[in-house]
Amino acid sequence: DAVTLITNFEEEGDKWQGGGVTDSEVYYEGASSLSLISIDHGETTSYLKKDLDLTNLEFVEFMAHVSDATAFEAMTLDFGDLEAKNYYRYTISNLNNGWNLVQIPKKQFVPFIEPDNDFDWHKIQKVQFNLTSRVDAVLMVRLDMLRAINNFYSYVKDWKVAGDRQKMFLGLYPQGEGRKLLARTYGGSQAVLGENKNLTDFVLTASVSPQTSSRVCLFARGNYNNNYCYYFLI
Repeated sequence: DAVTLITNFEEEGDKWQGGGVTDSEVYYEGASSLSLISIDHGETTSYLKKDLDLTNLEFVEFMAHVSDATAFEAMTLDFGDLEAKNYYRYTISNLNNGWNLVQIPKKQFVPFIEPDNDFDWHKIQKVQFNLTSRVDAVLMVRLDMLRAINNFYSYVKDWKVAGDRQKMFLGLYPQGEGRKLLARTYGGSQAVLGENKNLTDFVLTASVSPQTSSRVCLFARGNYNNNYCYYFLI
């Protein structure tokens, strides 16, 4: 229950409606992403009808690939009812070219709820993205791995990460019916299990599945603050 998968934007999965199209050329995981294109300040909207109970939500995260950051005007993410009369909205900004990890705390969503309406996070029926480019510009944004993080501490409590990069570095990855630990890095990060102390005679085993052609290593018997360690490079 630590993570609620909202959608992975796969072609055979949830059906998004509106102006978005499935993109099998640029994606972060799986085999496709959802591509939104805005031209000359026009707004493009794509939405998914799905009943969700996000009562325990801590923050929402997803991957966003930007074609041209100079063409980016605004993008919003809404969680609301079917008629879009009541919803929670967050306005996304400051994205860079290429892939961006977007993480939005629940308290930063702005509520737009009619008076005397009992709409709340446990009554979500629609998820919607709205994208707008700058004037005389063409903007393409691909979306992937949209999920709700309900209890982040439950799966990172045994791991130690340098600085404040824990939320950026560690996540959960759906595989089959279960979850595996996901490591995402921008430039270089390392994490160690905090309780494996005073081991002198041991065998270290792990199943590692690199998602890109970048260098990946098993980091053992090391100092995660200064990167000194023993490691096995893949």
